Parts: sequence; C-alpha cells; structure tokens
Amino acid sequence: FTAGWTWAIPVGSGGAFTTGMKGLDYVLGNWKLNGIASFSTGLPFNLSANGDIGNTGNTGTYERPNLVANPYLAKPTRAQWFNTAAYATPAQYTLGNVGRNSLRQDGNKQFDASLFRNFPFWHEKDTLMFRLDAFNVLNHPIWGTPGSTVNNTTTFGKITSQANSPRQLQLSAKITF
Repeated sequence: FTAGWTWAIPVGSGGAFTTGMKGLDYVLGNWKLNGIASFSTGLPFNLSANGDIGNTGNTGTYERPNLVANPYLAKPTRAQWFNTAAYATPAQYTLGNVGRNSLRQDGNKQFDASLFRNFPFWHEKDTLMFRLDAFNVLNHPIWGTPGSTVNNTTTFGKITSQANSPRQLQLSAKITF
C-alpha cells in the first residue's frame, strides 16, 4: 500500500485563518505539507545448504535444506528471525525438501514528508522556495535478509544489516526566475 498527499495549511494570507497582521500572515501563509506512506509485506527469500551435497557437480549454494520442524517464531528478533532448529543439512547424495522462497524478510513501513513554501519577490514570477524534507520520519528500521545458508552457523537466521536508511532531514532553498 502506498499513499501520497499534499495539504495547503489554512493559516495566514490566502488561508481560512488569518492573524489580522499583514506581515505575520505573509510569513505563515501558503505553506504546503506533502507526505508519502508506504507499507508492504517482506520479500520472500530462499534457504540453501553450501556445497555439492546432492553430488550433481554444481558447487555453491544451489542445494536446499530439509525442513524438520515448524520454522516460524511467535516473536522473531534480529538475532533469530526464524526457528533455525527447524532446518537440517540434507544427507550426502540427497536433495533438501524446502521449497523456493519459503520465508519472508521484514516488511516495509516507511513515512516521508516535506514542508515547503514559495515566497514571491521582485516580480510575481520570481520566487524563493524554502523546503524541509524528512525521509523515514518515524525512524523505523527495515531489516535486511537473514543469513540463509543452513550450514553457516555464524549467520544462519540472523539479520546483520538494515535495508533502509535511518531518518534523514534535508533543508533547501531554490530561486526560480
């Protein structure tokens, strides 16, 4: 789900509410607030077992592990995103039974906003825009893909990265003439 909006703040000159003071109404009036909210479920990812366990002549992480228990946790954490004990390395000369894209990463919950105003000067067509942009306003981390190689006991099931950036603020000015 993604939603975007623009809201003209109804204060000052041109708005529904005025202070009665021309200079203050000029400064307070005509500000706009934009926002974008994005929510999505996490992307699916594959689990694998390192090496040529199935003796097919391929090397790398093409082999899948075996599912031996319930892989889902009631409260996943970064240290254990799924039940790592639910997976086992397949026996030599066999292929694992775990399906493709059987687990999901963390979902996306992102909110971005901007506040801006054009100040006319000199001639009506000449403007000075002040703008404040805020990315990831709520500073909600989206965690990266957990370690997915069953025979790598150091990282299997652990999240070691963040998929989005922390909150970022940006202040800018632009002259249009």
